[in-house]
Amino acid sequence: GYAVGANTRIVASRDADATSRMTHRALMSGLMSVGVSVNDLQVTSIPQTRQELRNGKATAGIHIRRSIRQHDKTDIILFNSDGRDLPSSKAKNIERFFFGEDIKRVPFDKVGDISFPERTSEAYITRFKETLHIEAIANKHFKVLIDYSFGLASNIFPHILGKFKATVVSMNNYMDASRPYSDSTTDEEAAESAAVIRSLGYELGFKIDAGAEKAAIADERGAWFSRQRLLTIVTKLFLESNKHREPYSIAIPVGASQEIETIAAE
Repeated sequence: GYAVGANTRIVASRDADATSRMTHRALMSGLMSVGVSVNDLQVTSIPQTRQELRNGKATAGIHIRRSIRQHDKTDIILFNSDGRDLPSSKAKNIERFFFGEDIKRVPFDKVGDISFPERTSEAYITRFKETLHIEAIANKHFKVLIDYSFGLASNIFPHILGKFKATVVSMNNYMDASRPYSDSTTDEEAAESAAVIRSLGYELGFKIDAGAEKAAIADERGAWFSRQRLLTIVTKLFLESNKHREPYSIAIPVGASQEIETIAAE
């Protein structure tokens, strides 16, 4: 809050974990004490928080969650005003204030406020649909399985799916903060989903991680694609759908398969 300055506004969100709720409220109190106002999105996924920032009404954003890698830790994730990750220069500035502890509070009549924006979910759903050819998807009448991993996507994604005219079987489709938080699929979970896909004759299976940032995909045989294979498939789809554009560049992870080179050449 001291780094962005008084009389500004920050977007804040969290997962459903009890420690995240505690930390979320403590951080909002700290922000208000230096004259920063907060748009509290409460329990909201990171993708929704990023999109909310893109309306240009806030200077920065924060999201608090139970750590994916260390379950006894809490992550505080910082976003820039455009919803992207905070640049390292701004992060270093915040770090300097944090360790210096030389933070001046504002007078009692300058303390920031908390507001609870309305219709944020509706705005997110609208933006989501605008990026897709809804009619083309609806005409396919897909049969899919979706595993929500007891996570944040269960709050929002069913409302989006309703526009696709798909037949959907949902698994673990409610929030449960007591469940282990992970962005990977166990062998047992994969086998269970695969059995359902095969028995129902469905075309695709998706597992959305609890934080609603990553997805794993299975085919009609119930076989789950590796992350490397999925990267190759998505890259191929993107290149095919943009082949008539002017020359452009895309970024891929450093450890990407050589298959990407082959696909790009084609």
